[in-house]
Amino acid sequence: MKMKKNPEITVLMSVYNGEKYLHEAINSILNQTFEDYEFLIINDGSNDNTEEILQSYDDQRIRIVNNGKNIGLTKSLNKGLKIARGQYVARMDADDVSYPERLEMQYKHVNNDKNLAICASYHEEIDETGNLIETIKPNLEPEQLYYFLTFSNRFLHSSVLMRKDIISKVGGYDESIKRTQDYDLWYRVSRVAKINVIDKVLVKHRVHKESISLTYRDSQRHFASLIAFKNIEGIYKKCNWQVDPRILKMLSGEGDKETSFKGIDPNSFINSLIVLHNYLLEAAPEYINKKKLEKIYWRRIYNCIALALKKEKYSSIKNILCQNFMNKGFVTSYIKNSLSMS
Repeated sequence: MKMKKNPEITVLMSVYNGEKYLHEAINSILNQTFEDYEFLIINDGSNDNTEEILQSYDDQRIRIVNNGKNIGLTKSLNKGLKIARGQYVARMDADDVSYPERLEMQYKHVNNDKNLAICASYHEEIDETGNLIETIKPNLEPEQLYYFLTFSNRFLHSSVLMRKDIISKVGGYDESIKRTQDYDLWYRVSRVAKINVIDKVLVKHRVHKESISLTYRDSQRHFASLIAFKNIEGIYKKCNWQVDPRILKMLSGEGDKETSFKGIDPNSFINSLIVLHNYLLEAAPEYINKKKLEKIYWRRIYNCIALALKKEKYSSIKNILCQNFMNKGFVTSYIKNSLSMS
């Protein structure tokens, strides 16, 4: 199939020693119902049969770039972004599988909304042989994504279609980050442009013993917490607010198991939360519906309080707070009383 000089989409894959599942991943892209794309594959210094597999394909849509040595995923992705010809970039991993309609559905979605910078989707987790493990359905609106990306990653890296100009505008991937580099990028994009999740399963994410998500699970969680810590700390600095480091750890997920809130002044705790959430509301970009955002205001706090207090009746605490959602006086009083008893 003849490829256009400037296709609408660049599918970007970086592969390192990915011979086992590479054929299936490549074929799932070549079988897309959407045709106006190039498939840019960065071979990141593989020393298995990856190069032979890549060279076995005779398809003009495929562009292969061979790194002389392994430079890592983050640098390879930035390299790909710089030479990508499409105005949109779809991520793909060498062990995942895209459904045939993936690019078509995502292209229609993002091309109809000039404010939409990243379009993700539901995905299925599969095992080594392709059997279904679980279906992941984030189902988050832009307001929820803007809010929750402050604290944690929310969707699969290889499920996204990105608007290249906005990704470049925010500086691409941060090459100082070894793991969860996608989360850091999503957070920065969410501060200036809309992110959405399509309520369709468009990708199969393979979980196996060599996969990054399994091999480096603890490391990924640690880096994600560090990114969240940086996000939250940055907000407090912008607000000139001195916050107890234990609160930062709890909000970023670093302190779920270790942080003790005994001895923390309840008023200081509540005021710190209010400063954070008021900033998120006031600094929200134009695309955000602030009425929707206000409704999310205390939701994250419920989880944090329940975890921090380490109560046995976790669900009861959460239900009490949710039932009194609009009664901020009650919520504040409840937090004070709970903290004073912890």
